[in-house]
Amino acid sequence: MLRKLAQLAGPLAAVSVRLSGPARFGGGELSAAYVGNGTNLSYLGGLFFEHVTAETLASGLHPVQVRSTLTRLASSGLDLVLSELPALWAPLLPRTGTIRFPAWVRQEIDLPRHRSPADVWLLPRAVERECDRLIRRHRYVMDLTSDSEAMQLFFRNFYRPYVRSRFGAGSFVDDEGGFMKRSRGYRLARLHADGQWAAGLLVKRRGGSLRLGRFGAASDPAPPGSSEVLDTLVIRRAYSEGVRHIVMGDTRPCLADGVLRYKARFGAQIRPTLFPQPTLSVHVTRWSETVAVCIKNQPLVALRSDEAHVWQLGAIEGAPFVELKLLARDRR
Repeated sequence: MLRKLAQLAGPLAAVSVRLSGPARFGGGELSAAYVGNGTNLSYLGGLFFEHVTAETLASGLHPVQVRSTLTRLASSGLDLVLSELPALWAPLLPRTGTIRFPAWVRQEIDLPRHRSPADVWLLPRAVERECDRLIRRHRYVMDLTSDSEAMQLFFRNFYRPYVRSRFGAGSFVDDEGGFMKRSRGYRLARLHADGQWAAGLLVKRRGGSLRLGRFGAASDPAPPGSSEVLDTLVIRRAYSEGVRHIVMGDTRPCLADGVLRYKARFGAQIRPTLFPQPTLSVHVTRWSETVAVCIKNQPLVALRSDEAHVWQLGAIEGAPFVELKLLARDRR
């Protein structure tokens, strides 16, 4: 927890990096500079570049140097200035023309307190109907266990190989000891297809709240609909046991992000994370059609008074700009 809270003000040094390469959308080349500690450099660069060449300009920048560095880079002829600053450093960012958003947001579902006999669907209708179709087609059955041997098998045969296959050799996976330590207090939801263990999901209950944890599968791609079915069956079971709040975990704050879109299908709302997040920013110093297309195709989400807002592209007399609008909540 101390490490998380330290993110409010630290680390107390930053680097500046020049980025260049072909744009992710719209064609053409882009140039940018990044200022931050490097943790979210790859993510910020990936919003705009198909692939990127990076050149370190300066290192060991202290808070008093950040504002002048950002100001200088904004007038250096680059298309963009990207930054990643601890929450307490955010006032150093330019006051106008800057898209600000947290590094991560949390998605949660508030289940109904009470249901009448007329309430057929606990989750959005499309999700539940598709889940029931998949259960019939693949003969899916779920069970829950706290057995340590089952946890070890899940790590060795499902979670570790699935994550490495899906995200590549560079993905971070705990060693078995670390995984087992982090999994204390969790139960394992196992999905079986025709009697064979097909996928698993860690879940942890605390009072009337349930957190969905790590997912793993026997193959990559995972068995058809296994993630959706596991999530739905776990939520149904938890609701019958008195749970009324589901934490689906943290995601990147972009409406085009596949993980965020998946969780939104279940009716999950965007909320602040439990611990403070770095403030990420995009400052457009030279507008072009390429920059505009990148922003339009990846609507970024910010939180104001714990409500989700989205940065949208607009224009006044042909000049592009970005504005923050309240994100409408999905209705069932």
